[in-house]
Amino acid sequence: MAIEGFHTQTSSVTDQPGRSNITDTARTTSGRVVGVLKIVKESLDGVPVPGLKGAIGGLVGILEAINKLMDNDDDLIRLIDHVLRLIEILANPAGTEINLTDAQLQKRIEVLTTDIKTITSEAKKLQDQNLVYKFAGHSDNASAVAGLGKAIDRAIDRFQVAGSISVERKVDRLEEGTSDIARDIGLVGATLEAVKDQMVQMTLKSLNDGDPVLNAMPRVESARYNSTSQTTSSFCLANTRVALLQEIYKWVDDPNARPLFWLSGMAGTGKTTIARTVAKELDGKGLLGASFFFSRDEENRRTTARLFPTIAYQLAHSRPSYRNSIISAVKGDVCTTMMRTQVEKLLIEPLKTGTRETKSPPIILILDALDECTNEHQITEMIFLLSTALQDLQKHVDLKVMVTGRPETHIQGQFKKPGMDIVSSISHLHEIDKSIVREDIILYLDYHLEEIRKEMLPSDIAWPERGDVDALADMADGLFIFASVSVAYIRRHPVERMKILQAGTNHKKAPYAFKNLDTLYKQVLTSLETTVSEDDDPIE
Repeated sequence: MAIEGFHTQTSSVTDQPGRSNITDTARTTSGRVVGVLKIVKESLDGVPVPGLKGAIGGLVGILEAINKLMDNDDDLIRLIDHVLRLIEILANPAGTEINLTDAQLQKRIEVLTTDIKTITSEAKKLQDQNLVYKFAGHSDNASAVAGLGKAIDRAIDRFQVAGSISVERKVDRLEEGTSDIARDIGLVGATLEAVKDQMVQMTLKSLNDGDPVLNAMPRVESARYNSTSQTTSSFCLANTRVALLQEIYKWVDDPNARPLFWLSGMAGTGKTTIARTVAKELDGKGLLGASFFFSRDEENRRTTARLFPTIAYQLAHSRPSYRNSIISAVKGDVCTTMMRTQVEKLLIEPLKTGTRETKSPPIILILDALDECTNEHQITEMIFLLSTALQDLQKHVDLKVMVTGRPETHIQGQFKKPGMDIVSSISHLHEIDKSIVREDIILYLDYHLEEIRKEMLPSDIAWPERGDVDALADMADGLFIFASVSVAYIRRHPVERMKILQAGTNHKKAPYAFKNLDTLYKQVLTSLETTVSEDDDPIE
Protein backbone atom coordinates (compact mmCIF):
# COMPACT_ATOMS: atom_id res chain seq x y z
CA MET A 1 0.00 0.00 0.00
CA ALA A 2 1.67 3.20 -1.14
CA ILE A 3 1.27 6.28 1.00
CA GLU A 4 1.11 9.71 -0.58
CA GLY A 5 4.17 11.73 0.28
CA PHE A 6 6.47 8.70 0.82
CA HIS A 7 8.08 8.68 -2.62
CA THR A 8 11.50 9.33 -1.10
CA GLN A 9 14.88 8.73 -2.70
CA THR A 10 17.25 6.62 -0.62
CA SER A 11 20.51 8.14 -1.78
CA SER A 12 19.40 11.69 -1.13
CA VAL A 13 18.65 11.28 2.55
CA THR A 14 22.06 10.33 3.84
CA ASP A 15 23.61 13.48 2.39
CA GLN A 16 20.82 15.81 3.40
CA PRO A 17 21.35 18.44 6.12
CA GLY A 18 19.26 17.84 9.21
CA ARG A 19 18.66 14.19 8.35
CA SER A 20 18.22 13.26 12.00
CA ASN A 21 15.12 15.44 12.22
CA ILE A 22 13.44 13.45 9.47
CA THR A 23 14.53 10.20 11.14
CA ASP A 24 12.92 11.40 14.36
CA THR A 25 9.71 12.03 12.42
CA ALA A 26 9.83 8.56 10.94
CA ARG A 27 10.44 7.05 14.36
CA THR A 28 7.57 9.03 15.82
CA THR A 29 5.33 7.79 13.03
CA SER A 30 6.44 4.20 13.64
CA GLY A 31 5.80 4.63 17.36
CA ARG A 32 2.27 5.85 16.71
CA VAL A 33 1.60 2.93 14.37
CA VAL A 34 2.80 0.55 17.09
CA GLY A 35 0.49 2.23 19.60
CA VAL A 36 -2.55 1.87 17.38
CA LEU A 37 -1.72 -1.75 16.57
CA LYS A 38 -1.54 -2.58 20.28
CA ILE A 39 -4.99 -1.09 20.81
CA VAL A 40 -6.37 -3.08 17.88
CA LYS A 41 -4.76 -6.26 19.18
CA GLU A 42 -6.56 -5.90 22.49
CA SER A 43 -9.86 -5.05 20.77
CA LEU A 44 -9.85 -8.40 18.92
CA ASP A 45 -10.63 -10.43 22.06
CA GLY A 46 -13.64 -12.59 21.35
CA VAL A 47 -13.50 -12.26 17.57
CA PRO A 48 -13.73 -15.79 16.11
CA VAL A 49 -10.71 -15.51 13.85
CA PRO A 50 -7.94 -17.79 15.17
CA GLY A 51 -4.50 -16.35 14.58
CA LEU A 52 -5.61 -12.81 13.71
CA LYS A 53 -4.66 -11.39 17.10
CA GLY A 54 -1.28 -13.13 16.82
CA ALA A 55 -0.74 -11.61 13.39
CA ILE A 56 -1.33 -8.10 14.73
CA GLY A 57 0.96 -8.83 17.66
CA GLY A 58 3.66 -9.92 15.26
CA LEU A 59 3.47 -6.60 13.40
CA VAL A 60 3.98 -4.83 16.72
CA GLY A 61 7.08 -6.95 17.34
CA ILE A 62 8.60 -6.16 13.95
CA LEU A 63 8.20 -2.40 14.31
CA GLU A 64 9.35 -2.31 17.95
CA ALA A 65 12.52 -4.19 17.13
CA ILE A 66 13.45 -2.24 14.02
CA ASN A 67 12.48 1.15 15.45
CA LYS A 68 15.42 0.88 17.87
CA LEU A 69 17.88 0.19 15.07
CA MET A 70 16.90 2.66 12.40
CA ASP A 71 19.27 5.45 11.48
CA ASN A 72 17.90 5.79 7.95
CA ASP A 73 14.39 7.22 7.71
CA ASP A 74 13.84 5.93 4.16
CA ASP A 75 14.23 2.30 5.27
CA LEU A 76 11.93 2.81 8.23
CA ILE A 77 9.31 4.49 6.04
CA ARG A 78 9.52 1.64 3.55
CA LEU A 79 9.13 -0.92 6.32
CA ILE A 80 6.07 0.94 7.63
CA ASP A 81 4.75 0.84 4.04
CA HIS A 82 5.13 -2.96 3.95
CA VAL A 83 3.36 -3.26 7.29
CA LEU A 84 0.50 -1.05 6.09
CA ARG A 85 0.17 -3.23 3.00
CA LEU A 86 -0.17 -6.25 5.26
CA ILE A 87 -2.79 -4.44 7.35
CA GLU A 88 -4.71 -3.75 4.14
CA ILE A 89 -4.67 -7.46 3.26
CA LEU A 90 -5.87 -8.42 6.74
CA ALA A 91 -8.58 -5.75 6.60
CA ASN A 92 -10.00 -6.99 3.31
CA PRO A 93 -8.25 -10.12 2.00
CA ALA A 94 -10.36 -10.57 -1.14
CA GLY A 95 -11.14 -6.97 -2.07
CA THR A 96 -14.70 -7.40 -0.76
CA GLU A 97 -16.42 -8.77 2.32
CA ILE A 98 -15.29 -12.26 3.24
CA ASN A 99 -16.24 -14.90 5.79
CA LEU A 100 -13.25 -14.99 8.08
CA THR A 101 -14.61 -18.09 9.88
CA ASP A 102 -14.06 -20.32 6.84
CA ALA A 103 -11.74 -23.18 7.81
CA GLN A 104 -9.43 -22.89 4.79
CA LEU A 105 -9.06 -19.16 5.24
CA GLN A 106 -8.37 -19.58 8.96
CA LYS A 107 -5.57 -21.93 7.98
CA ARG A 108 -4.16 -19.22 5.69
CA ILE A 109 -4.21 -16.74 8.56
CA GLU A 110 -2.41 -19.25 10.79
CA VAL A 111 0.29 -19.68 8.15
CA LEU A 112 0.54 -15.92 7.77
CA THR A 113 0.91 -15.55 11.54
CA THR A 114 3.74 -18.11 11.52
CA ASP A 115 5.47 -16.17 8.73
CA ILE A 116 5.14 -12.93 10.70
CA LYS A 117 6.60 -14.57 13.81
CA THR A 118 9.60 -15.71 11.76
CA ILE A 119 10.10 -12.19 10.43
CA THR A 120 9.76 -10.79 13.96
CA SER A 121 12.42 -13.20 15.15
CA GLU A 122 14.79 -12.00 12.41
CA ALA A 123 14.11 -8.40 13.35
CA LYS A 124 14.95 -9.09 16.99
CA LYS A 125 18.16 -10.83 15.95
CA LEU A 126 19.24 -7.60 14.27
CA GLN A 127 18.41 -5.74 17.46
CA ASP A 128 20.39 -8.21 19.60
CA GLN A 129 23.42 -7.83 17.35
CA ASN A 130 23.54 -4.19 18.42
CA LEU A 131 23.93 -2.74 14.93
CA VAL A 132 22.66 0.68 15.86
CA TYR A 133 26.07 2.38 15.63
CA LYS A 134 27.05 1.08 12.23
CA PHE A 135 23.73 0.45 10.53
CA ALA A 136 23.44 3.58 8.35
CA GLY A 137 26.81 3.20 6.64
CA HIS A 138 26.92 -0.59 6.30
CA SER A 139 25.31 -1.83 3.10
CA ASP A 140 25.01 -5.46 4.27
CA ASN A 141 23.05 -4.41 7.32
CA ALA A 142 20.85 -2.14 5.26
CA SER A 143 20.16 -5.06 2.94
CA ALA A 144 19.23 -7.23 5.93
CA VAL A 145 16.60 -4.73 7.03
CA ALA A 146 15.34 -4.32 3.47
CA GLY A 147 15.00 -8.09 3.42
CA LEU A 148 12.44 -7.89 6.20
CA GLY A 149 10.18 -5.86 3.93
CA LYS A 150 10.62 -8.40 1.16
CA ALA A 151 9.80 -11.20 3.59
CA ILE A 152 6.55 -9.43 4.48
CA ASP A 153 5.68 -9.20 0.79
CA ARG A 154 6.40 -12.91 0.32
CA ALA A 155 4.11 -13.70 3.22
CA ILE A 156 1.39 -11.62 1.57
CA ASP A 157 1.91 -13.41 -1.75
CA ARG A 158 1.50 -16.78 -0.06
CA PHE A 159 -1.69 -15.52 1.55
CA GLN A 160 -3.17 -14.29 -1.72
CA VAL A 161 -2.80 -17.29 -4.02
CA ALA A 162 -4.04 -16.63 -7.55
CA GLY A 163 -7.47 -15.40 -6.65
CA SER A 164 -8.43 -18.58 -4.77
CA ILE A 165 -9.63 -16.54 -1.81
CA SER A 166 -12.27 -14.96 -4.01
CA VAL A 167 -13.52 -18.43 -4.97
CA GLU A 168 -13.64 -19.45 -1.30
CA ARG A 169 -15.67 -16.35 -0.55
CA LYS A 170 -18.29 -17.20 -3.20
CA VAL A 171 -18.60 -20.82 -2.01
CA ASP A 172 -18.83 -19.66 1.59
CA ARG A 173 -21.68 -17.27 0.77
CA LEU A 174 -23.67 -20.20 -0.59
CA GLU A 175 -23.08 -22.30 2.53
CA GLU A 176 -23.23 -19.73 5.31
CA GLY A 177 -25.72 -16.98 6.07
CA THR A 178 -26.16 -16.54 9.80
CA SER A 179 -26.40 -13.11 11.39
CA ASP A 180 -23.58 -13.97 13.82
CA ILE A 181 -21.14 -14.51 10.96
CA ALA A 182 -22.22 -11.27 9.31
CA ARG A 183 -21.67 -9.46 12.60
CA ASP A 184 -18.18 -10.95 12.95
CA ILE A 185 -17.29 -9.97 9.40
CA GLY A 186 -18.40 -6.43 10.08
CA LEU A 187 -16.47 -6.27 13.35
CA VAL A 188 -13.17 -7.49 11.92
CA GLY A 189 -13.45 -5.61 8.62
CA ALA A 190 -14.52 -2.31 10.19
CA THR A 191 -11.86 -2.52 12.91
CA LEU A 192 -8.94 -3.18 10.60
CA GLU A 193 -10.15 -0.78 7.88
CA ALA A 194 -10.37 1.97 10.50
CA VAL A 195 -6.86 1.15 11.67
CA LYS A 196 -5.52 1.35 8.13
CA ASP A 197 -7.12 4.75 7.54
CA GLN A 198 -6.00 6.07 10.92
CA MET A 199 -2.39 5.00 10.34
CA VAL A 200 -2.27 6.69 6.95
CA GLN A 201 -3.70 9.91 8.37
CA MET A 202 -1.33 9.91 11.35
CA THR A 203 1.66 9.25 9.10
CA LEU A 204 0.84 12.18 6.83
CA LYS A 205 0.06 14.39 9.81
CA SER A 206 3.43 13.58 11.38
CA LEU A 207 5.18 14.73 8.21
CA ASN A 208 3.12 17.85 7.53
CA ASP A 209 2.12 19.42 10.81
CA GLY A 210 3.66 21.91 13.10
CA ASP A 211 6.68 23.39 11.32
CA PRO A 212 6.53 27.14 11.96
CA VAL A 213 9.08 27.94 9.24
CA LEU A 214 7.09 26.23 6.49
CA ASN A 215 3.80 27.55 7.81
CA ALA A 216 5.16 31.11 7.67
CA MET A 217 6.31 30.86 4.04
CA PRO A 218 4.76 33.49 1.73
CA ARG A 219 2.79 31.34 -0.70
CA VAL A 220 -0.34 31.41 -2.84
CA GLU A 221 -2.69 28.65 -1.68
CA SER A 222 -5.29 29.54 -4.30
CA ALA A 223 -2.79 28.78 -7.09
CA ARG A 224 -2.86 25.05 -6.34
CA TYR A 225 -4.79 23.03 -8.96
CA ASN A 226 -7.26 21.72 -6.38
CA SER A 227 -7.64 24.79 -4.16
CA THR A 228 -11.09 25.74 -2.92
CA SER A 229 -10.98 28.88 -5.09
CA GLN A 230 -10.98 26.65 -8.18
CA THR A 231 -13.96 24.46 -7.28
CA THR A 232 -15.91 25.70 -10.32
CA SER A 233 -13.09 24.78 -12.69
CA SER A 234 -13.54 21.62 -14.71
CA PHE A 235 -11.61 18.53 -15.68
CA CYS A 236 -11.60 16.83 -19.07
CA LEU A 237 -14.71 14.76 -19.64
CA ALA A 238 -14.11 11.02 -20.00
CA ASN A 239 -13.09 9.97 -23.51
CA THR A 240 -12.19 13.50 -24.57
CA ARG A 241 -8.68 14.81 -25.33
CA VAL A 242 -7.58 11.17 -25.38
CA ALA A 243 -4.66 11.46 -27.82
CA LEU A 244 -3.30 14.63 -26.23
CA LEU A 245 -3.47 13.25 -22.68
CA GLN A 246 -1.74 10.08 -23.84
CA GLU A 247 1.03 12.21 -25.35
CA ILE A 248 1.49 14.07 -22.04
CA TYR A 249 1.49 10.90 -19.91
CA LYS A 250 3.99 9.29 -22.28
CA TRP A 251 6.23 12.34 -21.78
CA VAL A 252 5.86 11.96 -18.00
CA ASP A 253 6.88 8.29 -18.09
CA ASP A 254 9.79 8.65 -20.52
CA PRO A 255 13.03 9.17 -18.53
CA ASN A 256 14.77 10.35 -21.70
CA ALA A 257 12.15 12.93 -22.68
CA ARG A 258 12.97 16.64 -22.74
CA PRO A 259 12.14 17.92 -19.25
CA LEU A 260 10.14 21.01 -20.25
CA PHE A 261 6.78 20.53 -22.00
CA TRP A 262 4.98 23.62 -23.34
CA LEU A 263 1.29 23.16 -24.14
CA SER A 264 0.47 26.13 -26.33
CA GLY A 265 -2.98 27.11 -27.47
CA MET A 266 -5.15 30.03 -28.48
CA ALA A 267 -7.71 31.46 -26.06
CA GLY A 268 -10.61 29.11 -25.42
CA THR A 269 -8.90 25.90 -26.55
CA GLY A 270 -9.05 24.30 -23.08
CA LYS A 271 -5.46 24.57 -21.83
CA THR A 272 -6.35 25.04 -18.16
CA THR A 273 -8.85 22.17 -18.14
CA ILE A 274 -6.18 19.90 -19.59
CA ALA A 275 -3.60 21.12 -17.06
CA ARG A 276 -5.98 20.47 -14.14
CA THR A 277 -6.80 17.01 -15.49
CA VAL A 278 -3.11 16.11 -15.76
CA ALA A 279 -2.41 17.53 -12.29
CA LYS A 280 -5.20 15.46 -10.75
CA GLU A 281 -4.05 12.28 -12.49
CA LEU A 282 -0.41 12.73 -11.47
CA ASP A 283 -1.36 13.72 -7.93
CA GLY A 284 -3.27 10.47 -7.62
CA LYS A 285 -0.15 8.57 -8.70
CA GLY A 286 2.14 10.46 -6.31
CA LEU A 287 4.05 12.09 -9.18
CA LEU A 288 2.90 15.70 -8.79
CA GLY A 289 5.49 17.79 -6.99
CA ALA A 290 3.68 21.14 -7.15
CA SER A 291 1.28 23.19 -9.24
CA PHE A 292 0.76 26.91 -9.81
CA PHE A 293 -2.15 28.25 -11.87
CA PHE A 294 -1.69 31.89 -12.89
CA SER A 295 -4.73 34.17 -13.13
CA ARG A 296 -5.22 37.86 -13.88
CA ASP A 297 -8.13 37.88 -11.44
CA GLU A 298 -5.95 37.58 -8.32
CA GLU A 299 -3.10 39.87 -7.38
CA ASN A 300 -0.76 37.10 -6.16
CA ARG A 301 -1.52 34.87 -9.14
CA ARG A 302 -0.73 37.42 -11.86
CA THR A 303 2.91 37.75 -10.77
CA THR A 304 5.86 35.42 -10.15
CA ALA A 305 6.72 37.03 -6.80
CA ARG A 306 5.50 34.02 -4.81
CA LEU A 307 5.80 31.37 -7.51
CA PHE A 308 8.91 29.58 -6.26
CA PRO A 309 8.10 29.86 -2.53
CA THR A 310 4.74 28.25 -3.36
CA ILE A 311 6.43 25.49 -5.35
CA ALA A 312 8.96 24.91 -2.55
CA TYR A 313 6.22 24.76 0.09
CA GLN A 314 4.32 22.12 -1.90
CA LEU A 315 7.52 20.16 -2.57
CA ALA A 316 8.34 20.11 1.14
CA HIS A 317 5.05 18.28 1.68
CA SER A 318 4.95 16.07 -1.41
CA ARG A 319 8.65 15.09 -1.13
CA PRO A 320 9.63 14.93 2.57
CA SER A 321 13.25 13.97 1.78
CA TYR A 322 13.85 17.54 0.53
CA ARG A 323 11.98 19.15 3.42
CA ASN A 324 14.91 20.09 5.66
CA SER A 325 16.93 21.62 2.84
CA ILE A 326 13.95 23.79 1.94
CA ILE A 327 13.44 24.82 5.56
CA SER A 328 17.12 25.79 5.84
CA ALA A 329 16.82 27.97 2.73
CA VAL A 330 13.64 29.63 4.02
CA LYS A 331 15.34 30.48 7.31
CA GLY A 332 17.75 32.54 5.27
CA ASP A 333 14.88 34.78 4.19
CA VAL A 334 15.29 33.67 0.58
CA CYS A 335 11.59 34.18 -0.17
CA THR A 336 12.10 37.94 -0.49
CA THR A 337 15.13 37.74 -2.78
CA MET A 338 15.31 38.03 -6.58
CA MET A 339 13.87 35.19 -8.66
CA ARG A 340 17.28 33.83 -9.65
CA THR A 341 18.23 33.36 -5.99
CA GLN A 342 14.89 31.74 -5.19
CA VAL A 343 15.34 29.19 -7.98
CA GLU A 344 18.86 28.40 -6.78
CA LYS A 345 18.02 28.10 -3.06
CA LEU A 346 14.48 26.72 -3.13
CA LEU A 347 14.68 24.39 -6.13
CA ILE A 348 18.17 23.57 -7.36
CA GLU A 349 20.06 23.17 -4.06
CA PRO A 350 17.43 21.01 -2.30
CA LEU A 351 16.97 18.71 -5.32
CA LYS A 352 20.73 18.40 -5.85
CA THR A 353 21.04 16.45 -2.59
CA GLY A 354 20.12 13.24 -4.43
CA THR A 355 21.60 11.12 -7.20
CA ARG A 356 19.25 10.15 -10.00
CA GLU A 357 18.42 6.46 -10.11
CA THR A 358 17.07 4.53 -13.11
CA LYS A 359 13.81 3.55 -11.44
CA SER A 360 13.24 6.76 -9.49
CA PRO A 361 9.76 8.17 -10.13
CA PRO A 362 9.69 11.59 -11.81
CA ILE A 363 8.69 14.78 -10.03
CA ILE A 364 6.31 16.87 -12.13
CA LEU A 365 5.67 20.60 -11.73
CA ILE A 366 2.67 22.10 -13.56
CA LEU A 367 2.52 25.83 -14.28
CA ASP A 368 -0.65 26.92 -16.04
CA ALA A 369 -1.54 30.04 -18.03
CA LEU A 370 1.80 31.85 -18.22
CA ASP A 371 0.10 34.52 -20.32
CA GLU A 372 -2.04 35.44 -17.28
CA CYS A 373 1.06 36.88 -15.62
CA THR A 374 0.86 40.60 -16.37
CA ASN A 375 4.62 41.18 -16.20
CA GLU A 376 6.12 39.90 -19.44
CA HIS A 377 9.71 40.24 -18.19
CA GLN A 378 8.96 38.05 -15.17
CA ILE A 379 7.64 35.25 -17.36
CA THR A 380 10.52 35.29 -19.84
CA GLU A 381 13.01 35.31 -16.94
CA MET A 382 11.13 32.45 -15.26
CA ILE A 383 11.22 30.31 -18.43
CA PHE A 384 14.97 30.94 -18.79
CA LEU A 385 15.70 30.12 -15.12
CA LEU A 386 13.57 26.98 -15.22
CA SER A 387 15.29 25.70 -18.37
CA THR A 388 18.70 26.34 -16.77
CA ALA A 389 17.65 24.59 -13.56
CA LEU A 390 16.35 21.56 -15.44
CA GLN A 391 19.67 21.14 -17.24
CA ASP A 392 21.55 21.56 -13.97
CA LEU A 393 19.45 18.93 -12.18
CA GLN A 394 19.37 16.21 -14.84
CA LYS A 395 22.00 14.08 -13.07
CA HIS A 396 20.28 14.39 -9.70
CA VAL A 397 16.55 13.98 -10.19
CA ASP A 398 13.98 13.27 -12.91
CA LEU A 399 12.34 16.68 -12.64
CA LYS A 400 9.91 17.67 -15.39
CA VAL A 401 7.91 20.86 -15.84
CA MET A 402 4.70 21.22 -17.84
CA VAL A 403 3.71 24.78 -18.69
CA THR A 404 0.69 26.05 -20.59
CA GLY A 405 -0.10 29.38 -22.17
CA ARG A 406 -1.21 31.26 -25.24
CA PRO A 407 1.43 31.67 -27.94
CA GLU A 408 2.08 35.28 -26.96
CA THR A 409 5.07 36.90 -28.65
CA HIS A 410 7.23 37.15 -25.52
CA ILE A 411 6.53 33.52 -24.48
CA GLN A 412 6.95 32.07 -27.95
CA GLY A 413 10.12 34.10 -28.47
CA GLN A 414 11.68 32.70 -25.27
CA PHE A 415 11.04 29.10 -26.34
CA LYS A 416 12.61 29.79 -29.75
CA LYS A 417 15.90 31.08 -28.32
CA PRO A 418 19.09 29.08 -29.05
CA GLY A 419 19.51 26.09 -26.74
CA MET A 420 15.87 25.88 -25.64
CA ASP A 421 15.20 22.94 -27.98
CA ILE A 422 17.48 20.84 -25.79
CA VAL A 423 15.12 21.02 -22.82
CA SER A 424 11.71 21.79 -24.29
CA SER A 425 9.06 20.14 -26.43
CA ILE A 426 6.01 22.01 -27.70
CA SER A 427 2.46 20.89 -28.43
CA HIS A 428 0.14 23.37 -30.15
CA LEU A 429 -3.52 22.83 -29.25
CA HIS A 430 -4.75 25.02 -32.07
CA GLU A 431 -2.96 22.82 -34.60
CA ILE A 432 -4.82 19.64 -33.63
CA ASP A 433 -7.12 18.42 -36.40
CA LYS A 434 -10.41 20.27 -35.93
CA SER A 435 -12.42 17.14 -36.69
CA ILE A 436 -10.91 15.51 -33.58
CA VAL A 437 -11.64 18.57 -31.45
CA ARG A 438 -15.18 18.74 -32.87
CA GLU A 439 -15.88 15.17 -31.73
CA ASP A 440 -14.65 16.04 -28.23
CA ILE A 441 -16.89 19.12 -28.18
CA ILE A 442 -19.89 17.01 -29.23
CA LEU A 443 -19.18 14.62 -26.34
CA TYR A 444 -18.98 17.62 -24.01
CA LEU A 445 -22.27 19.07 -25.29
CA ASP A 446 -24.08 15.73 -25.21
CA TYR A 447 -23.09 15.15 -21.60
CA HIS A 448 -23.98 18.60 -20.26
CA LEU A 449 -27.16 19.09 -22.30
CA GLU A 450 -28.43 15.71 -21.11
CA GLU A 451 -27.78 16.83 -17.51
CA ILE A 452 -29.76 20.00 -18.22
CA ARG A 453 -32.61 17.98 -19.72
CA LYS A 454 -32.83 15.75 -16.63
CA GLU A 455 -32.71 18.74 -14.29
CA MET A 456 -34.94 21.26 -16.08
CA LEU A 457 -37.37 19.45 -18.40
CA PRO A 458 -40.17 16.86 -18.04
CA SER A 459 -39.03 13.31 -18.76
CA ASP A 460 -41.30 12.96 -21.81
CA ILE A 461 -39.66 15.84 -23.70
CA ALA A 462 -37.02 14.79 -26.23
CA TRP A 463 -34.41 17.53 -26.17
CA PRO A 464 -32.12 18.67 -27.71
CA GLU A 465 -32.42 17.68 -31.33
CA ARG A 466 -29.36 16.07 -32.86
CA GLY A 467 -29.09 18.80 -35.42
CA ASP A 468 -28.97 21.49 -32.71
CA VAL A 469 -26.01 19.82 -31.01
CA ASP A 470 -24.17 19.39 -34.29
CA ALA A 471 -24.82 23.04 -35.13
CA LEU A 472 -23.40 24.17 -31.78
CA ALA A 473 -20.29 22.07 -32.39
CA ASP A 474 -19.89 23.70 -35.80
CA MET A 475 -20.29 27.16 -34.26
CA ALA A 476 -17.62 26.35 -31.66
CA ASP A 477 -15.11 25.90 -34.48
CA GLY A 478 -12.62 24.16 -32.20
CA LEU A 479 -13.12 26.46 -29.18
CA PHE A 480 -14.13 24.66 -25.99
CA ILE A 481 -14.91 28.02 -24.42
CA PHE A 482 -17.79 28.45 -26.89
CA ALA A 483 -19.30 25.12 -25.82
CA SER A 484 -18.83 25.98 -22.14
CA VAL A 485 -20.47 29.40 -22.38
CA SER A 486 -23.29 27.97 -24.51
CA VAL A 487 -24.10 25.37 -21.87
CA ALA A 488 -24.10 27.99 -19.11
CA TYR A 489 -26.33 30.29 -21.18
CA ILE A 490 -28.82 27.56 -22.07
CA ARG A 491 -29.09 26.01 -18.61
CA ARG A 492 -31.91 28.05 -17.03
CA HIS A 493 -34.25 28.09 -20.04
CA PRO A 494 -33.10 25.22 -22.27
CA VAL A 495 -35.68 25.14 -25.05
CA GLU A 496 -36.09 28.89 -25.48
CA ARG A 497 -32.39 29.71 -25.34
CA MET A 498 -31.35 26.92 -27.64
CA LYS A 499 -33.66 28.46 -30.25
CA ILE A 500 -32.31 31.96 -29.57
CA LEU A 501 -28.75 30.71 -29.88
CA GLN A 502 -29.43 28.85 -33.11
CA ALA A 503 -31.17 31.87 -34.63
CA GLY A 504 -28.66 34.45 -33.46
CA THR A 505 -25.47 32.69 -34.55
CA ASN A 506 -24.96 31.64 -38.16
CA HIS A 507 -21.86 29.47 -38.28
CA LYS A 508 -21.90 29.24 -42.08
CA LYS A 509 -21.23 32.97 -42.43
CA ALA A 510 -18.51 33.28 -39.77
CA PRO A 511 -15.36 34.64 -41.47
CA TYR A 512 -13.06 33.84 -38.55
CA ALA A 513 -12.98 31.52 -35.54
CA PHE A 514 -13.96 34.07 -32.88
CA LYS A 515 -16.93 35.72 -34.61
CA ASN A 516 -19.40 33.16 -33.26
CA LEU A 517 -17.92 33.60 -29.79
CA ASP A 518 -18.32 37.38 -30.08
CA THR A 519 -21.94 36.91 -31.11
CA LEU A 520 -22.54 34.50 -28.23
CA TYR A 521 -21.15 36.97 -25.70
CA LYS A 522 -23.40 39.70 -27.12
CA GLN A 523 -26.40 37.41 -26.76
CA VAL A 524 -25.47 36.66 -23.14
CA LEU A 525 -25.12 40.37 -22.35
CA THR A 526 -28.48 41.07 -23.99
CA SER A 527 -30.06 38.41 -21.79
CA LEU A 528 -28.70 40.16 -18.72
CA GLU A 529 -30.67 43.27 -19.69
CA THR A 530 -33.92 41.46 -20.58
CA THR A 531 -34.28 38.74 -17.99
CA VAL A 532 -37.35 36.56 -18.00
CA SER A 533 -38.12 37.49 -14.38
CA GLU A 534 -36.59 39.60 -11.65
CA ASP A 535 -35.09 36.57 -9.90
CA ASP A 536 -33.73 35.05 -13.09
CA ASP A 537 -30.01 34.33 -13.35
CA PRO A 538 -29.21 33.84 -17.03
CA ILE A 539 -25.85 32.23 -16.33
CA GLU A 540 -24.91 30.29 -13.22
